[in-house]
Amino acid sequence: MILRQYPLLITRNAETLKALISRVEGLGVPRTSGMFLLILSVLQSISEKNFKAHLEFFKGFGWSEDDFLAAFRKAPTFVRFSLKTLQRKMEFLVNEARCAPSYLALRPVILLMSLEKRLMPRHRIVTGLKSRGVCISNLSMSTYMKYPEKKFVEKFVNCYKEYPELIELYNVAPKHRTAL
Repeated sequence: MILRQYPLLITRNAETLKALISRVEGLGVPRTSGMFLLILSVLQSISEKNFKAHLEFFKGFGWSEDDFLAAFRKAPTFVRFSLKTLQRKMEFLVNEARCAPSYLALRPVILLMSLEKRLMPRHRIVTGLKSRGVCISNLSMSTYMKYPEKKFVEKFVNCYKEYPELIELYNVAPKHRTAL
């Protein structure tokens, strides 16, 4: 499995690999975890300084170190994003989408999604539907953001043909969309 999915790990010298394994275990990830190899791969690709910079960045949004580490264990690849990219996502999610930073800490997979191709267009559609009185208030953001494209379009775009301006808004997003 390591050879197939993470071949760069075996190119490390033994001492470096042992130190990396200790670092992963020090973050509370046991070797038996299904995330162990992914986290090992992520940590071998970023420096400790960069990792700490990400921790400090999220502390600025109110996350504790425990929040950051829990989020990292769930979706470790978010630390590969630049701080500039994460800043834009967090500002949108917190300021415009009104997500509490603690909500995002528990659902870090949202941070892996494209701001322009998924987060913004879907938020606009759902907000537009709610403003027109469509009752979808019991649906959490993480749920509709995780829907596959086809299911989202069926549930939130094609079902509401009486709002063609929303369909147009969704179709203008950078990703090629095929609503209707």
